[in-house]
Amino acid sequence: MNTYGSTLEPEKHSYGKVTLVNACLRQRDYQHKGMAARVPLGVLYLALAAQQAGYSVEIRDVQLLDNGPVVKNVPALLSRALEDAGPVVGISCM
Repeated sequence: MNTYGSTLEPEKHSYGKVTLVNACLRQRDYQHKGMAARVPLGVLYLALAAQQAGYSVEIRDVQLLDNGPVVKNVPALLSRALEDAGPVVGISCM
């Protein structure tokens, strides 16, 4: 029971699709030097908040795309990460 005495759950909305991209290329350099990929915590926090608000969330992590140790064409890499993205896109580069 909520503070108003009702046992009804709040109405859950289903909004559109959100695509969040971790575009930190420095993390790819670390990975190819034998270091582990880093977890994109900021993107994950945003994803949780968006899901709780009723959005469908997809996370894409550039550091996991197979492009070799040196990124030569950043626009092409980001374009690949954004293929079939939702109408709302968030890009993190931190």
